[in-house]
Amino acid sequence: MTSQASTGPRSAARARTLRARAVTLVLGDGVAPSLWPILLITLVSTATFTGVWSYAGVWAQTSVHASSTAVGLMFLGYAVGCGVTGYVGGRMSDRLGRRRVMAGGWALACLLIVLLPLVPGGPATKLGCAVLAMAAGSPATAASNTAVADLVDEGEQERAYAATRVMFNIGSVLGPPLAGLVLLKHNWTLLFVCAGALGFVTVAAVLRWMPARTGPRENGQDWEAKPSATGTIWRDRPFVLLLASTFLGYFIYVTYSSVLPVVAVSSYRLAPSAWGFIYAINPIIVVLFQMRTTRLTRNLSASTKLILASLLMGVSFLILVALPNAAGIVLLACAFVIGEMLWAPVSQSLAVRMAPDGMRGSYMGAFRGAGQIAMGLAPFVMLRVHGFGNTPTWLTVSLVSVLGAGVGWAAARGVRRGSREEDSA
Repeated sequence: MTSQASTGPRSAARARTLRARAVTLVLGDGVAPSLWPILLITLVSTATFTGVWSYAGVWAQTSVHASSTAVGLMFLGYAVGCGVTGYVGGRMSDRLGRRRVMAGGWALACLLIVLLPLVPGGPATKLGCAVLAMAAGSPATAASNTAVADLVDEGEQERAYAATRVMFNIGSVLGPPLAGLVLLKHNWTLLFVCAGALGFVTVAAVLRWMPARTGPRENGQDWEAKPSATGTIWRDRPFVLLLASTFLGYFIYVTYSSVLPVVAVSSYRLAPSAWGFIYAINPIIVVLFQMRTTRLTRNLSASTKLILASLLMGVSFLILVALPNAAGIVLLACAFVIGEMLWAPVSQSLAVRMAPDGMRGSYMGAFRGAGQIAMGLAPFVMLRVHGFGNTPTWLTVSLVSVLGAGVGWAAARGVRRGSREEDSA
């Protein structure tokens, strides 16, 4: 009896040790305790919405019987809609608090997802409702991204965004397979109901774990949004440059994730299943090495990181001019993910650093909006460029990356110059 009783605590201790080692392997040992709620919320929300929306195109064609043009318009509407609602959500979170916008936005998205199978009418009506459901969650995501910076000191923001990106990638890996398991029943209604239920779990986690009010409270001033957020953003030259850099960065990112597989399968005769294995290189490397990359490059300036990131992500496509085969695609994937690990955290941390007091959500909403619009335009533009051939396609991506490097450098230098002027004043 005694030996059996002691086995339980020892087994529990070993399990806790293994979990701690796994967390340390992925995130390192310096993650602030205040970040754990938002990290877990990011994991669950990403798995939920990535899972269900990764099958949106399949659902539209097999269940709704929509045309390919209609599906393309659905995704374009999603990108533009999320761009607009993301900014609105960020601005709302400055006024109402991050928790309310996160809970409200995701609750509305989950409700619309659950109701999607009940929508009457033809393909246009159903796809329109799907766009509404997709866009409804964007304000919550913008508020969630802003809350990351609220929960840590300024010096830890880049590291915090790196940790969040790790959880995002884990959720992105888990979501589609989980949705695929549900679809073994060949029942779309079941998928939407399960996704909605898991989404409401996310809402409950937000209400339970997130503080009622997050954001900077300096010098005893009340924290509220300023009325002229849009005008302030467009007058902020370094931030406008950062938005342009973000747009170009996401343009390259979506070219990699959406256009490259089309070219790889159609032009380089890569098997569709092989692309799945190559694509898995990206999230695996991010999960294992994102925090280490952020730590190793902490002494590099933001401008240097943005230049290196943009060139690694875009110029690396020229590998395919010399090696138009699976080996070239693997080399590209490895170079691309290194650039991505530099680019994402530093861009987000720069955006929150640029935001004036009380406008952090508005700035992050605009930041997210720039990325969403690029996500809609990149496939539309680059697939047409591909009509002129593979080499012009990769040259175009490379030129975009060089432009992005220059714009990113100017944005980061503008922040440094502004900081020096404030210090001298």
